[in-house]
Amino acid sequence: TLKTSLVRSQNLVILLTPGIFSLPWCLVEIVTGVRKNINLVPVEIQRPGMKFAYPTESFYDTLRSGSMLSEADMTVLKSQKVDITDVEHAIRVVCRKIALPFSPKSQTSSKIALCLR
Repeated sequence: TLKTSLVRSQNLVILLTPGIFSLPWCLVEIVTGVRKNINLVPVEIQRPGMKFAYPTESFYDTLRSGSMLSEADMTVLKSQKVDITDVEHAIRVVCRKIALPFSPKSQTSSKIALCLR
């Protein structure tokens, strides 16, 4: 399963793209990574027309209110024994790390590979 594969990993590369924190399976992976103390490697994807916005307190308020995720999304989280408190904590952990910038037209991909060794 996805969680089993993740637990066997040494690193979890998290591609910071718009909407990542509203995708239930991405949230499950991130929460699992935090729970299992897996090295988290946030990578901010930078390209024209696509800008990742770091969460604000307003984002977390909306998350806690339950209006950010659909009922189907919540069902996925519950099926994996993940609740909103876990999600908020995991997102905060990810966002406290320094993200590696990645632009498809730069040399960053080789730098990322070095960080994962």
